[in-house]
Amino acid sequence: MSREEIGHYSYFRDVFNRHDAVERNSFWQKARTILDRSELVREEDLALAFRPLNHAWSGFMPFRAFSYAEFLAKAATTMSQHLPIAAAKRMLFRPLMSGRVWDSFVVRALARIVRNQYAIEA
Repeated sequence: MSREEIGHYSYFRDVFNRHDAVERNSFWQKARTILDRSELVREEDLALAFRPLNHAWSGFMPFRAFSYAEFLAKAATTMSQHLPIAAAKRMLFRPLMSGRVWDSFVVRALARIVRNQYAIEA
């Protein structure tokens, strides 16, 4: 992870901590927000990044055009091979880890839900 990414993450982590200290959201409210945001990333952020991909080339396209489902499948394959999943999971679910015995069990279940959000429907 680059220094810039660490700084970016640290900034938002500090903002979260300040707001959470005031709002005092429950474990389940935080979990719901993480799941909702993950779904929003799939439905909006990734879709916006994908939209110009097939039409952005002024010359020969270096690969065949993909549908959004194909793009997600290729991205999932690439991420499973190259993304440090354990580190990403720690970053995503850190707001839920408070040291309680059942935290890690629930986080594993939530991680499966997030992974399934990106699964390609048949």
